[in-house]
Amino acid sequence: MRELKVWGGLGYTKQGKQIRTIVATRTKKRACELLGISIGHLNNYWSPTGNKIELAIATKRPEVVFSASSSMLKDFKEVI
Repeated sequence: MRELKVWGGLGYTKQGKQIRTIVATRTKKRACELLGISIGHLNNYWSPTGNKIELAIATKRPEVVFSASSSMLKDFKEVI
């Protein structure tokens, strides 16, 4: 079985505000499915994160998308 990777990138609110978004998955394909983006978008604008806070949050709940309240803060909440 593949190791979990935590993908991090920018998402947007309905008002157009940029927010930091993370998700832990075993494949890029699954990350794209959960995020609603294409593989090309993931490859161009997202990357595996090494941030300890992001790793701790996302790996506790694999395949759950989390977003912070801004592009810089780390106050992640589950996206429903």
